Amino acid sequence: MKKIITGLLAAALITMISGAAMAENCNFIASKGSDKYHKPDCATVQKIKAENKLCYKYAEEAISDEFTSCGACKPAEHTKVVASKGSDKYHLPECSIVKNIKPENLQTFDSPEEAVKAGSTTPCGVCKPPKPVEKKEKTEKAEKPTKTEKKKDSKKSK
Repeated sequence: MKKIITGLLAAALITMISGAAMAENCNFIASKGSDKYHKPDCATVQKIKAENKLCYKYAEEAISDEFTSCGACKPAEHTKVVASKGSDKYHLPECSIVKNIKPENLQTFDSPEEAVKAGSTTPCGVCKPPKPVEKKEKTEKAEKPTKTEKKKDSKKSK
């Protein structure tokens, strides 16, 4: 009996730890069968099967995988970053290196793309902010026929 309880407790602990680790990297969630990404607390996320969930730390990662933001939960589309004037590196605002930047030199950007345009082209190796989104050419999806077109097709086949 003691072994069973110990085993169950160990399994529960492993599940909690792996769930926490997964949640840590899941700031944005998408489904393999969709073209949208969501905030973790979006109602749609609850309907995504575990095997179809894709987790992203940054919105830019989901966008580079051709997902677009959900219209219901409206997740962020960019990650704010900061840099020091004259530096080629940009950082997440919470990065430990940012505290060493003098206030008069601190620059804030709404996205990595803005930081790159301003000359801060390299993501910090400590905090590892997202890289700018590289625009991929959208792959064309086969258009689904409308209900009206389906009705017309079914009448023609009769």
